This record gives sequence, structure tokens and C-alpha cells, in this order.
Amino acid sequence: WEQNKRTASIKAEIDNILAKIHYYPEEKQKELEEKLRELRFDYQVNETALITLHEEMQKERAKLDELGKKYFKNYG
Repeated sequence: WEQNKRTASIKAEIDNILAKIHYYPEEKQKELEEKLRELRFDYQVNETALITLHEEMQKERAKLDELGKKYFKNYG
């Protein structure tokens, strides 16, 4: 959940900058472009972590399903 919130927060910040960047003077645009580069990198790292966590969660759910089928007659 926390990883998902971080990823969504970074995405929202990127979207906010992209929506307004063309209104700023060139110097400020260059600063914002650098910030966008950093945010995009952070987003990629967080998105990759989120995907990895999701895959691990799916594996654990599959294990729980197998245990449920093995030990509980009316499971599922």
C-alpha cells in the first residue's frame, strides 16, 4: 500500500509539472525538466518495486490457496 501511494504521488507530481511547464520562462523550464528527469527515474524505480511486490503477493496467494485446498474440505 505504501509503495503504491509513493508511486501515485510521484506520478501526480510529474503530471502537475507537465501541465504547467510551457507557461514558465526558458530558465525555469530547464529547472523543471531536470526535476522531471529525477522524478521519472524515481517513478521507474518505484513502479518496478511495485510490480515485484505484486508478483510476490500473487505467489503467496497461490501458496495459501494450495494450503486451503489441502487442509480445508470446503475451501474456495
